[in-house]
Amino acid sequence: MEGVKGRIEEIKADRNHGASWLSRRALDTLKLVAKESDATTADDFIKHLKQVGMELMEARPSMAPLTNIISYAIHDVLESSEKDLSSLKRFTIYKAEELTESSREAMLKAAANVSELIRERATIITHSYSSTVIEAIKRSRVKGVRIIVTESRPLYEGRKLAHELSSLKIPVTLIIDSALGHFTSEADVALVGADSILADGSIINKIGTYTLALAAKESKIPFYVTCETYKFDVKSYLGMKVELEEKNGSEIVEDLTGVSIRNPYFDITPPKLVTRIVTNERSFKPSEISSYMERLKAYLEWFI
Repeated sequence: MEGVKGRIEEIKADRNHGASWLSRRALDTLKLVAKESDATTADDFIKHLKQVGMELMEARPSMAPLTNIISYAIHDVLESSEKDLSSLKRFTIYKAEELTESSREAMLKAAANVSELIRERATIITHSYSSTVIEAIKRSRVKGVRIIVTESRPLYEGRKLAHELSSLKIPVTLIIDSALGHFTSEADVALVGADSILADGSIINKIGTYTLALAAKESKIPFYVTCETYKFDVKSYLGMKVELEEKNGSEIVEDLTGVSIRNPYFDITPPKLVTRIVTNERSFKPSEISSYMERLKAYLEWFI
């Protein structure tokens, strides 16, 4: 099963893709378990599936969709009427493929919903790289929008975003992260994706998102967050600890002797700075998130 272990390490080390893409990669890993597992009984297979599921969730603890989408898949396998080994393996593959498609459709729907909030000829300021934000901007380009993009250090995801938008003939301006406060006053709306939505309506996203939200508040422009409901962190609703990933300082600078370097990847934007959280289902006020999560908690019971 080195293929499965390799996939888990790949997800853990990945710095190029967002939470939605990685959650779908995690589903591919469950499919690989079903195809390659050497379990000889249904019970052994379930045990193996749970073990891999936990390892996938722990690989990127700041990204709620990995926990959610893996939990949904394993929950449905456990609840399945299929009891023999071959049938369980087939059902696992089917469920993983179904959730993969559901994830893609949810992203497109969330993007469509938030694009309806963007007015004609608006200037949008954004931070980090989000597939949902890109899709929303694509849908809004007929409105003549203009985009301001931060570099989003340390890995400069914003440069990738700026290149993609420019290739679509969408007017885009790239700025350094520290110029964010200066340029927010030129924007009509701030729009970001999310890696996780906490039960109180707080947002976990790439470090610097909190700064953008503060600048948006000061500039009196709306701060919209768009994502799939797969990114609702039900673990936070259940009172479980929220982890913010921190990576090696060498991504910022190397060979700076005697200096402590911190490289947190995510920050938390409090709900008081969030105008709306626009998802595939509907637009939420931050205060409405907790009640929605109540109906999702059953999917996580298998590992609590």
